[in-house]
Amino acid sequence: MCWKHDVLFVCKTKREALKAEVYWIAKLDTYNNGYNMTRGGEGNLWETPWNKGKDIRNERPDVCKKLSDSHMGQKPWNVGKPATEEAIESLKRSWQRDREWRSQVSRNAIRKLIAQQNKPIVQLSLNGDVIAEYPSVKAAGEATGAKHISGACHGTRKTAGGFRWRFA
Repeated sequence: MCWKHDVLFVCKTKREALKAEVYWIAKLDTYNNGYNMTRGGEGNLWETPWNKGKDIRNERPDVCKKLSDSHMGQKPWNVGKPATEEAIESLKRSWQRDREWRSQVSRNAIRKLIAQQNKPIVQLSLNGDVIAEYPSVKAAGEATGAKHISGACHGTRKTAGGFRWRFA
């Protein structure tokens, strides 16, 4: 089975995240018609108020071993159960949306995005005299064989390929 992850909401705090979890589980009805086993908002199993900031797996290996042993040999809940027609249709719609999106983003669109990100740069001698101008770091690297040009333009390196570089 394939899973798709979408960012529905970005939270600044754990409290906000728990509230958002309750909201989205209710809005998308994933408790009744999905894979959520609770209505949300309970927080992380391994970080409850009594063990906040601690990793219980390291402190209580005996408990973890007992839990692990109790589940040994058990099959997952969904093994041998056929997927519902609704679940299959939902996956098909999701895969179709992905295919449609990929076909809309053509190579030309990607090239346009890359062209917008390219910044012209100037090649300088060690004395600061202008030697050449290039439309991008990649073009300069291909023309001169120099590496780390971007770092020289951003100031993290003094030179690249025996030259100084800056953005035009």
